[in-house]
Amino acid sequence: MNKYGISFAVLIDMRVRIIIWVIGLSLSVIGYGQSRTYVGLRAGGQASSAFIVHTIFPVNMDVSFIETAHVGAVFKHFNFRSTNPSALQAGFQSGINYIERGWQQNFPDAAELEPYQTRLGYLEVPIEAVLYWGQKNTKFYLTMGLYYERLISDRSKNRPTAEQIAELDDLQTDFWEYEAARDRVNGYGGRFALGAFTDLPFGTIQLEVFSSVSFSGVFEFTNRTTEIPDQSNLYSIGLSAAYLLRFGSLEF
Repeated sequence: MNKYGISFAVLIDMRVRIIIWVIGLSLSVIGYGQSRTYVGLRAGGQASSAFIVHTIFPVNMDVSFIETAHVGAVFKHFNFRSTNPSALQAGFQSGINYIERGWQQNFPDAAELEPYQTRLGYLEVPIEAVLYWGQKNTKFYLTMGLYYERLISDRSKNRPTAEQIAELDDLQTDFWEYEAARDRVNGYGGRFALGAFTDLPFGTIQLEVFSSVSFSGVFEFTNRTTEIPDQSNLYSIGLSAAYLLRFGSLEF
């Protein structure tokens, strides 16, 4: 049991279990009919930051990017190919990732303070539509979709002391951080990616550039009359590489 009240046995809640079951079911029918499926591992890095504002009250924070990483599994499925080789083709992509997101707050009015970093670790399940084009062994593609995430870790670096936070308040500089007792564990967002994959004798190699933004936000607020920012959306841009195994008889 961790501080979020979640045991490792139930860390992946029912929604994630259903998605994994669907992926498993898809794998179980590989080989029936004309289809092509790719399954493999991915890893990479991204630059992440946050959009932190309040609809009513001004928020005075200097926020910038931090460098974070991700690792996970990827699943791609295609069950139809147009007879027109120049046409866009469609498919489905999903998977499960561990990904860190967060932000850095700088203190230009308090030069003695080190920048404060928030790093939030999420278990993420993306569900994406794929459009791809290309002939022979190499395909280019774009994806658009949504992701569900569950927070499983949080850490910070260079947190100001209570006295320093009081001094920031005197300087009219806001300081907001993730608080496990108050803020959100579950979230969702949107994801967009451009990439390419190529089939080789020993497997398939994929490279992907992606961007994502959370729709749910980090901070939990009861109503907009409190000063807790009502918009705290994380966003990232990154690069991912994957090694995939392929199955199925669909001519690609």
